[in-house]
Amino acid sequence: MNHSVTSVRLPQKKSSVAEVSSVALLDRVLRRGTNVCVLRRQLPATIRAWLEALDLSGEYEASARLCADGAAEGAQRLLRGLGSAAGATLLADDIETLARRFARITGAPEVVASLAIVHTDKCRKFHADYKPLRLLCTYLGPGTEWVDNADVDRTHLAQEVDTVELANARIVPQSSRIQRADAGDVVILKGELHPGNHGRGAVHRSPPIQATLDTRLVLTLDTPE
Repeated sequence: MNHSVTSVRLPQKKSSVAEVSSVALLDRVLRRGTNVCVLRRQLPATIRAWLEALDLSGEYEASARLCADGAAEGAQRLLRGLGSAAGATLLADDIETLARRFARITGAPEVVASLAIVHTDKCRKFHADYKPLRLLCTYLGPGTEWVDNADVDRTHLAQEVDTVELANARIVPQSSRIQRADAGDVVILKGELHPGNHGRGAVHRSPPIQATLDTRLVLTLDTPE
């Protein structure tokens, strides 16, 4: 007697992370079920060379409100404390492009931009932002880390434990599932305050860098509160 065995393929959970190929497609973060949208890209050589030549040993943080229809001046203000060169001009153009696109995605007439040098492990605990949407671009150094919804144990997000390391191990039981942006990549995170997204905010963190003595230059775009 022949016994046939029928294999059953279980449906896979849809990823909550969307990778796109252009700035124009970053609005895919608005799709239902998506809470992270990533554009992987390499910065132009002129920008990379300028960034690598900067003295980032000190403290630096600049902020500006960038209007959707006129972000150029604000983008240039963010960079004034870092010097001027062809690379700075191109970087200001990139910030303007991202700000204009983010404003259109959010529907806000302006966005709040921050550019900061980071030396510490601040925000190294996995968490979800209480914001609608946030755009992050690490221009130099290790980029933002995040995990797919399916890889998160949200019951541990608000629990207090002895160490950040223990908290992270409980929030993300499989560390191999952590994803990271590289320098130049653009990440938009859908937060807890986005309509219909409560309890599903993108779980992410800043990469630990103190032990490796890395330095980051990070652009953050938010909508005004």
